Amino acid sequence: IEPMGALQLGLPSPALIPQNGSLMVLDLKDCFFFFFFTIPLQLQDRDKFAFTVPVLNHAQPVKHYQWTVLPQGMINSPTLCQEFVARSLQSLRQEYPNYILYHYMDDLLLAAPSIAERDEFFLKVQEALRLYNLQIALEKIQKDFPISYLGTILEQHRIRPQKLQIRRDHLKTLNDFQKLLGDINWLCPVLGIPTYQLRHLFSTLEGDTALDSPRTLTPLALQELQFVEQRLNDGFLTYLHASQPISFIIFHTPYSPSGVIAQEKGLIEWVFLPNSFSKKLTTYMDKLAFLIQKGHHRILQLSGCEPHQIVTQLTTAQISRCLQFNENWQISLASYPGSFSNHYPSSKLIDFLRTNTMISHSPISDVPVKGPTIFTDANKNTAGYWTPESSKVLPHSFSSVQPAELWAIYLVLQDFPQLPINIVSDSRYAVLSCLQLPHVSLPLTLKTAIDKLFYQVQQLLLQRSELIFFTHIRAHSALPGPLSFGNATIDALLYPIEAAKQEHLLQHTNSKGLQKSHAITRKQAQNIVRSCSICAPFALPFTPPGVNMRGQQANQIWQMDVIYISSFGQQKCVHHTIDTCTHFQWATALHSEKADAVITHLLSCFAVMGLPIELKTDNAPAYQSAKLAHFLSQYHITHTFGIPYNSQGQAIIERANHTLHDYLEKIKKGEQERFMKPKDILNKTLLTLNFLNVWSKGNLSAAELHFQGKEEDKKILNTPIWYKDKEKGWIPASLIYLGRGYAFISVDNYRFWTPARLIK
Repeated sequence: IEPMGALQLGLPSPALIPQNGSLMVLDLKDCFFFFFFTIPLQLQDRDKFAFTVPVLNHAQPVKHYQWTVLPQGMINSPTLCQEFVARSLQSLRQEYPNYILYHYMDDLLLAAPSIAERDEFFLKVQEALRLYNLQIALEKIQKDFPISYLGTILEQHRIRPQKLQIRRDHLKTLNDFQKLLGDINWLCPVLGIPTYQLRHLFSTLEGDTALDSPRTLTPLALQELQFVEQRLNDGFLTYLHASQPISFIIFHTPYSPSGVIAQEKGLIEWVFLPNSFSKKLTTYMDKLAFLIQKGHHRILQLSGCEPHQIVTQLTTAQISRCLQFNENWQISLASYPGSFSNHYPSSKLIDFLRTNTMISHSPISDVPVKGPTIFTDANKNTAGYWTPESSKVLPHSFSSVQPAELWAIYLVLQDFPQLPINIVSDSRYAVLSCLQLPHVSLPLTLKTAIDKLFYQVQQLLLQRSELIFFTHIRAHSALPGPLSFGNATIDALLYPIEAAKQEHLLQHTNSKGLQKSHAITRKQAQNIVRSCSICAPFALPFTPPGVNMRGQQANQIWQMDVIYISSFGQQKCVHHTIDTCTHFQWATALHSEKADAVITHLLSCFAVMGLPIELKTDNAPAYQSAKLAHFLSQYHITHTFGIPYNSQGQAIIERANHTLHDYLEKIKKGEQERFMKPKDILNKTLLTLNFLNVWSKGNLSAAELHFQGKEEDKKILNTPIWYKDKEKGWIPASLIYLGRGYAFISVDNYRFWTPARLIK
């Protein structure tokens, strides 16, 4: 049998009964016993409720029975009982739509404008129930005030909670406190107990999860319990005034806002938020939005109409700002047609709650302040800050970098307590946490290290008398300006020169690559390379590059050759290809240099570098083979030939061959690489040449040039020039690329290389 679930998700609120109405509370006779033997089962369903009565020692045949009425104890029996009673009253609800008829389990509440109308309505209800064989317990009928109904006492003008005696001598275990707080929480909408008044009582539920684990009342929790007892005597609600609109009034109580559904002359129900939220840093403004959403939903649930207005202590400007910048406010008020007001109705209780405001003054500025700019950063071991005048770097014990970034800000707040400052951090987590901390209420028990850090930062922020500005910056953006410089400087402080030495020892990165990766000076990077015993023998004097036809964009012209590395054994034929524009190169170690091996190498290059427009090689037999020509034609690649060792032919790939050979020797001399496979050594070398080393003036690696492009090339592209044609003289053209003594131009959509002396 599938469970049907509850038909009523809550108790009916007696506060929605009209003022000055005549009430009567009824109790159905022997509900949970009489019902089960009153509701008949359909004939086709009775075989599903069959059972057998066993016989001792098999002395006689067993007897089979079938239930003809709803049996007690079935999973859906209480639900069916509610449905059965509801059907008996359905016709009355339609016949008397202006009368109140509340039905919850075996309790019925009737309300009518006058006593005579109420008594007449009672007779109709009694007759409707009798038709379904349901009886009213006449001895439990309540007509005169006070009337007991669903845990409340209905008086003539007020609704009070039933008297609840709190036995302190029984509060010894987790189970005892759980039951007590469950009862208190159930009465909160009637008593009007703000969430913050129960914080220390709620904290008794934390700790050991065993039900019999010991618990004690702290002095602060005892004070809260005394406040609950006072509200048991003083708390009350009123009945509905049908002629008055319903409003939702919000009080800015400490830690968490409180609300009440009210009319001009009465309180219908209190609304409170939970003691804790899933999001640890929930700001007070977010809590206000959540409370508005909850109160709005509850008013719709009770009355079926929107609240006439929402009353809060916020000014019009503050509400407008919340709607502009707070997503939770936008969601809560997306379809609200009413108005806002900050004029509270006259009431002693309301006046008391209004004096407890929690809109605290924030030391955080929305715009930069006049003061020093301090850069913070952290890594897995250290955290610190830097200013042009001072700096600090300290080790930390946090398990992740995010809290360490926040701890770096804590160091700044600690060292600059009474000075307007601007803090720049590359951690979005740390910046957002600091922006929210002045407005959140942290748990009483600081269990984790991050909770303690939140508390420490919050206290330093709240104690400040000077403004502070927080902003986030993207790390390693390589943008010009003082902000990127400051961020790079604190990075350099946190990552000492030893990290650069370790990378060079592993990958033999050149000095420009080390300077870029570790934000160290050029001299420091050069000293690391010069001090390397492996790299020193390969330091050759600089040879200026010759003029060689090269691509003006990535994958336009490739050059390819084969070098021989005898230490690779059977895979000594290393096929090598380089992009003549970006100098991104790829190599594969194969067993031969025939056409099949060349095709295998090219397919590997295509997968990594993309497809070229033109491929240039020497006149080796494999490169002139028909098989390679057919393969290149399939990909529409133009194949040209050059003269080996000629500056007008293969200079770029020949120089790259020497570089690749030198770096292979460097990598092989490492301690760990002596036992690596040839292909692994080759791949590690290509990683250094393509991704770690920096060759260009733009401080970009070959991979960045190949896959991102050069900004200076984009600036030159399609620049109008004049070109001196042999027959036509000076004619207009477009400059695509300008090199040393040569240029790549376009004339009437035809592109070609030309000496630089023929353009102006």
